[in-house]
Amino acid sequence: MSGYLGSPWPAEDGGAQRLQTASASPGLNLSPGETLGCVTRLAGGPMWPGGMYADTLRPVGEPVEAPEPSIARLSAIGNTVYLVGTRHVMRYLWDEPAQTLRRDTDWRFDYIGDSAQTYGWDIVLDGRNAWCMDNGRHRYRYKMVGAGVGRTANRLLRVSMSDASDHRALPVSGLAGGSITNPPLYDAQRRIAVGHDAANRVLRAWRFDGDDHTMLPLWQKSPFGMASHALLYPSSGELVVNDYRRGSEEVVVLDIASGRELGRVRSGGLTQGVVFPSPGWGRDCYWSSMGRLARIFVQ
Repeated sequence: MSGYLGSPWPAEDGGAQRLQTASASPGLNLSPGETLGCVTRLAGGPMWPGGMYADTLRPVGEPVEAPEPSIARLSAIGNTVYLVGTRHVMRYLWDEPAQTLRRDTDWRFDYIGDSAQTYGWDIVLDGRNAWCMDNGRHRYRYKMVGAGVGRTANRLLRVSMSDASDHRALPVSGLAGGSITNPPLYDAQRRIAVGHDAANRVLRAWRFDGDDHTMLPLWQKSPFGMASHALLYPSSGELVVNDYRRGSEEVVVLDIASGRELGRVRSGGLTQGVVFPSPGWGRDCYWSSMGRLARIFVQ
């Protein structure tokens, strides 16, 4: 699709492909003796539209009705759009002559099957595999901790983008009532997948073997109140996440390979963030919660 209208505000989704990595920034590069600082303001401002021609603001094509509802945000690579429905992951191909999206009937992943899991949230695309998590139904009001409503543990899901029959599901914490409201993160350079169980306060990482498709456990942190989207700085391997504890939110920098904590600062938000952080223009990033925007920087 052409003519996607970009966002003037870095904390919003500004493109047809949802990115979680800072492609231009070398990272925060926290060194021994350095700490994180924080300045905040109340969040606000209009949302920025997408899927429209920038010159006319008209829709690119007619709406396409999906075969099942979806709570998740869309993801895309090129002109292929991936949709996480309440039972299946599907994809749509852009038909340029017809100016419409058409569902790929040869590719579909039934991630619910005969299980008692609830629907999945956003999907992450690494070019070869797609990653998401299920048990997305919850009762979030101001925090995800304890907000799960299902009887089962939430799972990290992987499905091949070339063969939907090649897939795997792994419990994140193995605890009942597991739930999330966001996607996992995948570091393609290091082949590390990071999932979380926001309801039970568990953060966990695996290394993915691209040959035999096994998942090797790397590290786990609990209790750890992550619920938001995460940031990855590929060059430095710094993973930026939130940790809701003691009634407030903290922003934490971890080494993605070892899970070692590199820095932490209290952002001041009273709600547990479940939305979209953004890399800054230097050794900083922007962290958003439901009522506050914080700039996190190295000092």
